[in-house]
Amino acid sequence: MLLRMAGFPKDSCDFIEATRILRNTFAHNIRQIDESLMTVIMRRNDKSKMLKIFCFVEEYDEEEFVKLIKQDSGILRFGILSSTLHFLMMSYHVAIK
Repeated sequence: MLLRMAGFPKDSCDFIEATRILRNTFAHNIRQIDESLMTVIMRRNDKSKMLKIFCFVEEYDEEEFVKLIKQDSGILRFGILSSTLHFLMMSYHVAIK
């Protein structure tokens, strides 16, 4: 809510919310600590939404996309890194206004 009031775009707010949700998933279930981020995402009811947010895509064939990520987990990591850098850039611009 605070991010939206500060003028952050919806995709940045969604990214922060998805990051918070996954962080809590790991923090509140220690048994998942040895599992990959992709495994945890795939167990969720909102996995499609999470994949779209973390990989910064709108339209895709989910089954093919999941196969691609499983073959190269760097795709998921790059999406998260890209979204993080985008958020930091937006934070900087909001801070200097």
